[in-house]
Amino acid sequence: MTLTTQTNNETIAVYPWSDPIFDSAGFPARSDYVEQYWLGILGPTATWLLRRLVAGFDHYPDGYELDLVETAQALGTTFRPGHESPFTRAIERLTIFGLAQTYGHGLAVRTRVPLLPDRYLSRLPRYLRDAHIGHSA
Repeated sequence: MTLTTQTNNETIAVYPWSDPIFDSAGFPARSDYVEQYWLGILGPTATWLLRRLVAGFDHYPDGYELDLVETAQALGTTFRPGHESPFTRAIERLTIFGLAQTYGHGLAVRTRVPLLPDRYLSRLPRYLRDAHIGHSA
């Protein structure tokens, strides 16, 4: 079970996920790199959700309370607990790909994302795979 299937609440706490390895390397979660390379892997809703979650740290660097219903609406979808909603699946995708994890009664979110792993490159169009070579060095 994931956080969104466990909770009947319409809010969760969101915290920055500090990790010295990711914080010293990788790319800001709102960077062009994420949009160019991770978007096709995460999907648009999860990518925009990641950007939205990280943007909250600009105003609340230690964490904040996220209204799930309002955030889902702002992203053009709806929130329903369980696996049937695109918004809930977006949160689950962030956790599957290691960009978020449950933390207490909330969610810890990476503010920086890693270089796209080689195993996902084959999912991208040829021109993006070729362009990614410059990032691997």
